[in-house]
Amino acid sequence: MSMLALITKDNQKKPEESELVYRDRIDDLAFCRLLEKRSKKKLTKEEYEEATTVEARVHARMLLHAGLLPSTLADEHFKGAAERLHEELLEEYKGDTAYKRILI
Repeated sequence: MSMLALITKDNQKKPEESELVYRDRIDDLAFCRLLEKRSKKKLTKEEYEEATTVEARVHARMLLHAGLLPSTLADEHFKGAAERLHEELLEEYKGDTAYKRILI
């Protein structure tokens, strides 16, 4: 049984959670458990593929919530300018929510 299936079985959706928040919580738990397992022993091929998929979803969410997607997509010549622009816009418009950070 996959790590995601085990975690989903053990962690039911809470009534106040949206489906997206629930999936994010499950991904976070799976990511942590797979990292812990990876530190103790080598993952099987199936576990490695699952870990890669979960890791990609967790990193994508982190990039969006931190508002760093534009600077990660910038080429090496524009990367410094994109990061500086992001910092200046955060300072001016106060990136106090995930939506503001994404737009900035």
